[in-house]
Amino acid sequence: MQNNASLNVESKTYKLVKKPIELNELTCTCEAFTENIQPTFVVVKDNKGRYVYGSLAGIPELNDKNQTEINATDLKKLLSSDILIQPSTYSTVNAYLNYLFTTYSNQVYQPFDIQFIINTNVGSISMGYLEPSTDKRVVDCLEEIQTYLKFYGLFIDSEIDLINKKVKFIIGKTMLRNINIKLWDYGIKNYGKWVANINECVGYYIDENDNWTATSTWILTKDNSVTIDSSLRDIFPVRRKIVTNNESLLQATVDSLTELLNSLYNENIELNATNVQPTFETNFAVYVAQGEAKYKDLPCGKLEYNDTGLVKFQIGYRYTDIKFK
Repeated sequence: MQNNASLNVESKTYKLVKKPIELNELTCTCEAFTENIQPTFVVVKDNKGRYVYGSLAGIPELNDKNQTEINATDLKKLLSSDILIQPSTYSTVNAYLNYLFTTYSNQVYQPFDIQFIINTNVGSISMGYLEPSTDKRVVDCLEEIQTYLKFYGLFIDSEIDLINKKVKFIIGKTMLRNINIKLWDYGIKNYGKWVANINECVGYYIDENDNWTATSTWILTKDNSVTIDSSLRDIFPVRRKIVTNNESLLQATVDSLTELLNSLYNENIELNATNVQPTFETNFAVYVAQGEAKYKDLPCGKLEYNDTGLVKFQIGYRYTDIKFK
């Protein structure tokens, strides 16, 4: 805005939902925005001028009360562009994520500096079952990044530096800092024992002669691990998915593993943030009943804020999109 001006937000309308991998949501109502320009970014600051959150502005709309309604778009949406890739063989997930970002920066023009940062506490993550095919192909950069973040227990955050015209994307590690959650303290008995949509997946590469070659059979266990050892199967009944691919056996492997991702951490436990202030680095050690062994270790799937700060959080990745009022 002209003269570095700002608009006061009506505090009771401010809602921010942050997710570790999926798109965040920001809505609020503020003073009327009347300048004849289309803003690119929204930056929210507190009453002392400290940075709180930044996002794409979306399309601000003037309502009948002469107030501007903001439905912002997550900065991660900047990465949602098609890129042409032909990866090498990478020994670490870090190297592949850096390759994707470098490719994006080289192919997708942006009139500001975009930086990609992997937090030091992430360490070096060895490439496991899920590794990229070396075939040349077109991918949505954000979707490709999200696939590897979820499989390898990572999250992505962002911030804006308007003065220096920079957007930063920061990769962090989930489930680093332990918090014990005793569900009986919250009176919770229905704690999201959802049946996974699929718990077994196999891919087939189909060549030009209609020969079918199978990948390993991937099995999801109830502790959210992926294995090929059938003796470790502990989710029943078996719900099997078959995926086919005409590019390569490695791509069929990627596609079949990707199918399992939507079944990871499918618990959905929502708690008010009264005595606990988690982040996306939090590991929730969940105990169901007093005297019983730990139920599961689960990640933080959602953080919900209003004008007072963090008010609610979700354990697990099942997104019900229930918002606070």
